[in-house]
Amino acid sequence: MNGDSTPAYRIDRKLILMILVTIVLFTGGCWDRREMETLGIVAGFGLDWVEKEKKFVLTAQVIKPTQVQTPHGGGGGGGEGEEAVWVVKSKAETVFKGVRGFLFESSRRLYFPHNQIIVVGKDAAREGVGPLLDFFTRDAEPRLSEWFLVAEGEAAEVLQAKAGLEKIPALAISRLLNNYTGTSEIGRSNLLGFLTRLLSKTTAPYAPLIKVEGEGAELKYRISGTAVFRKDKYIGELNKRETRGLLWLLGEVQDGIVTMDYGGGKVDVELIKSACRIRPEMKDGSIRMQVEIRAEGNLGANLAPVDFSVTERTRDLNSKLATAIKGEVEASLEKARTLQADLFAFGEAVQRKYPKEWRELEKKWMEIFPQLEVEIDVRTNLRLLGLTTRPTIIKEE
Repeated sequence: MNGDSTPAYRIDRKLILMILVTIVLFTGGCWDRREMETLGIVAGFGLDWVEKEKKFVLTAQVIKPTQVQTPHGGGGGGGEGEEAVWVVKSKAETVFKGVRGFLFESSRRLYFPHNQIIVVGKDAAREGVGPLLDFFTRDAEPRLSEWFLVAEGEAAEVLQAKAGLEKIPALAISRLLNNYTGTSEIGRSNLLGFLTRLLSKTTAPYAPLIKVEGEGAELKYRISGTAVFRKDKYIGELNKRETRGLLWLLGEVQDGIVTMDYGGGKVDVELIKSACRIRPEMKDGSIRMQVEIRAEGNLGANLAPVDFSVTERTRDLNSKLATAIKGEVEASLEKARTLQADLFAFGEAVQRKYPKEWRELEKKWMEIFPQLEVEIDVRTNLRLLGLTTRPTIIKEE
């Protein structure tokens, strides 16, 4: 027996453990891993409908790895002026078969987990987006966080348009939707939000409407309004003013500018905060909706010969701002009534407060909604007038 009190078998166990860790670190891998060289990363996906052929046209915007990687040591950056994406199409009777059909066009299997946008052409939207939604919710690869849009024309045109400052057009559109709060005139919707409304028995789905302008290499896009659906079919649209009216009622106006005529000039109020409360009230079997909107803003620009440091004028401007907001809400309500589309989830609010009565109301809600009385109360608060309280434009005597 030697002087070391540590048994020899303990040293052996430590050595074996170190060997096993080394093996795991340097030889480990995933049993189901996919090599990047075999995949085509999809950034944007589009769906169009060809009525004569009764077929779907699928368009995929695929990233070219060599065009988006940062060059190292003088290599790997791709040629100057080359497109960073490749646009490929497939045609089939079903969406699933069309996706599989890309194998005849692409040397790489299309890979959807990094997809940013789904665009549906207006003709396909009129036909119904159910077949597209079935694929994207049934397959394990796509994510429900993808932005969902409707194209004024064809979805393929949107995916082929230029991206301005961005190399990848689909990413540019995604960032455009992320920045919607700058105007609060875009009714954005991701796949999860659209599906949630679609599964509601009364609430109408909506999606941003995107338009392509220009010709040839100068094709560009812009958000032009909001597409409205009844179930999975496109039925009409809201313009930007009506869209912000919708967002007021949804409590989603976070920023934006309201321009008003005042004192012979123009005044801009920058919106900074808003909230909306919707309360259904039932009396003698009839329903009325009470809407309370609270908004805060700053005086962004004063192009009128008016000094708003005077309390009475500030109060008057608050009143005009409230009237302008109410006008946007009423415009949105009027269009929704015309389309018979409950975009505001009024039905769900009634269901929560009056669950027993709702059993009967639900059956005829689409008849009730267009005639529904809505009482709108808007209150505003101008917090800041800017660094100067004096008007820039002085009224001539």
